[in-house]
Parts: sequence; C-alpha cells; structure tokens
Amino acid sequence: WEWDLADLQTWWADEIYSILRLTPDDIDASQESWLALVHPEDRPRVQECIQHAITHAAGYRETYRIVRHDGSTAWIEDYADVELDANGQVCRVYGISQDVTERTLIELAVQHSESRLRAILNCAVDAIITMDSQGRIHSFNPAAEKMFGFSASEALGENITLIIPSPHKERHQSYLERYLKTGVPHIIGRGREMMAQQKSGHLLPVEITITEVENQGERFFTGILRDISAHKQAEAALIAARSELQGVINAAREIS
Repeated sequence: WEWDLADLQTWWADEIYSILRLTPDDIDASQESWLALVHPEDRPRVQECIQHAITHAAGYRETYRIVRHDGSTAWIEDYADVELDANGQVCRVYGISQDVTERTLIELAVQHSESRLRAILNCAVDAIITMDSQGRIHSFNPAAEKMFGFSASEALGENITLIIPSPHKERHQSYLERYLKTGVPHIIGRGREMMAQQKSGHLLPVEITITEVENQGERFFTGILRDISAHKQAEAALIAARSELQGVINAAREIS
C-alpha cells in the first residue's frame, strides 16, 4: 500500500482486498477507510504510529486488529516506511500489511497457557522444580523456596545437586547421563522417597515424582517434591509405641 501526502491519494495492492475479503468496488482505498476498520481499542495507537512516522520521518512496525465488514476480526502487522521530498519532509508513507491472525492467536494461547502454568506453580503446596538435560534448574516455585530455603534467584541456573546430599550429589550427573544414553528409567515416572538437602544443610525426607517433557528438541525434567517429615515422625512414633507395647506384653507374660 502507498499513501501520497501531497494529493492524499492511497493505493492498495490486491492482497489488501484479500485480507478484507472485499473487492475494489466494495470499499474506497483511502486512509480513512482503513482506519475505520481498525478495532476501536487499537485505533488510537495506529493513528499515533502514523503521526509519529510523518512528524519524525521514521518507519514503524505495529500489530493491531481490524474488524471486517462481515464482523470477523483479523490481526494485522504493518511494516511501514517513509519517503522524503526535496525539503526533507515526508511526502509518502508506504508499506506492507500482513494478516498474522493465526500466528497471533497461537502466541496469545501460549501466553495464556504460560500464565495459567505460573499460577499453578505459584499456588502449589508441593515444591515443583524443572531442570534441563544438563541438570540446570529452570524453575523453582515458591513452595520450593520455602522447603529448601533458597530463593528462586539463587536456584535458577544452578545444578539440581544444589538440593541433593552426598553421596548422590557426586553421582547425579552420571545417573542423568546414563538415562539419556540408555533411556532406561530408574526414577523417571516413578514415585520414590529420598533425602534432600536444605540451604542450611539440614536433611529433609521427601517423596519425589519426576516426569520428562520435550520442548523444541530439548528434554526437560519436572520434579514434584513433598515434605514427608511429619509422616516419617509419625511412623517413627508408631514404631516406638509398638515396641513399647510389645515390651509391656512381654513383661506381663514373664510375671504371669
């Protein structure tokens, strides 16, 4: 498309009419006609871009919505530039407008999914930690911060051995490499109990479940860890009570 500021004439390529699902007989090619199609919420921003281009002799790139005559909405991406006259003033604005509806809707869906995922991670009671195939931590939710005493900023980018005590700390990388090489899981996809280590050095019994996902050719592992200290304490107390009861029973038998 082109917009000649001297005579205010506008030219649209056939692709513009295809985007609008109209013919040249259905609509006049003009700046006013196009702006009338721009979504009301986006129109001020588009007008500002155009005015800035004219005032500052600078091109722009902008994404916005239009509402077609049939009521459907399309996302448009403009790549615009300007041409100057002999006096250095903008005399023509021209560019390309592309229908990017499909791409934009996918991006918005991904953003929505990421927002929902962040909300889930932030509200989860269990610690949720994501690492890559090198063992580097990519996410560390608030529950993990509370459980291990590390802030997310301290944990992100560090190796997962940050929370693994010896002797497994020193062996973890070989465990991971063995799985990546053989594909034989020893813990992936299975729940198990293990000891984890807090920032203070205190050991913490946890129940952990690890799942694997692949994203754009890269493998990631998500661990969900639950503090089972209270469970272990209750279990130990029960064993002690049973032992005490058995001692009482044995003493009673001896007396009788």
